[in-house]
Amino acid sequence: MASPAPPSPSPTLSPAERARHHLVHLTGTYGFEICADPWRCEALLRDLCGGGGREIFWLISALRQNLVADIRAALGNTAEPILLARLTQKLVEELGLASGPAQWTAEVWIEAVRRAPVSSTTVTPLPAPPPLPSWPAPGEALADAWAPLPRGLDRRWLSLCLASVVLSGAALALITWIAFGPVSLQPRDWLLTTAELTIGLAVFGLCDFFLARAVERQGPRRRPAPAQAPWALAPELLSLIAQPAVLVAGAIVWIAGWIGAAHYFGPTTGFTFELGRALQTVILLAFFYKWAGWMTQLQGAIATTLVRLHS
Repeated sequence: MASPAPPSPSPTLSPAERARHHLVHLTGTYGFEICADPWRCEALLRDLCGGGGREIFWLISALRQNLVADIRAALGNTAEPILLARLTQKLVEELGLASGPAQWTAEVWIEAVRRAPVSSTTVTPLPAPPPLPSWPAPGEALADAWAPLPRGLDRRWLSLCLASVVLSGAALALITWIAFGPVSLQPRDWLLTTAELTIGLAVFGLCDFFLARAVERQGPRRRPAPAQAPWALAPELLSLIAQPAVLVAGAIVWIAGWIGAAHYFGPTTGFTFELGRALQTVILLAFFYKWAGWMTQLQGAIATTLVRLHS
């Protein structure tokens, strides 16, 4: 029998409140069965929320850290403020979350566990993740916290990093071509150029969106040996540099191209040129806005990997 549809939250709710609303509904409907399958839980949350990717990432990451099992074991036996502080500290230490997001995540899961039916099936704890590296005491070697990962180059992960570099270069090349390419004052030519810019940026934006999701969901499966570290670091560092270069260099190139064309043609540019370039600028700014969001998501995943695997 299909589950009842969740009551629609107010459209004015923030992404965090929408994620809270739908998670509480899911546990109230499916019970703890939904907590035993993080992939299914994440898919349902993303379908229902239609956004709030950051909040959903926090919730699902906490679920994979056996937070629900911890709450069920302690709820009723431990004062809630103490339990909340303990869970918040766990998320800060094990997931690297800031105290604010960690506390919010713990509060939402406590509420979701309270709303789940009492007769729900028992949640099977997930295998404990490998511990994060910790600084050794003076004179001690740094513990190999990621030893369970096999040694070697993860070509799939490095290919994703290199793909982001190539994608960044292609996007910057398109912006440069439109900015400094052949200039025509005919309306028909300006419409064709604007269409080329729009389609090209849309394709690159979608590719960056899917690439950011792939990098965030699929971490490296191998840990490079010391001799392989430079080869593993190079694509990651290039990706961290290339992604923001699209925003900075793209803006500089675009402004320079606009000024150069106006200076070359002088007063003869006329209304058609200015209107066409203004329309293209609006399209470019929309692309920059979306690119910045996906870039942050992609760079966060890569930076986390750098800290964990190469520290």
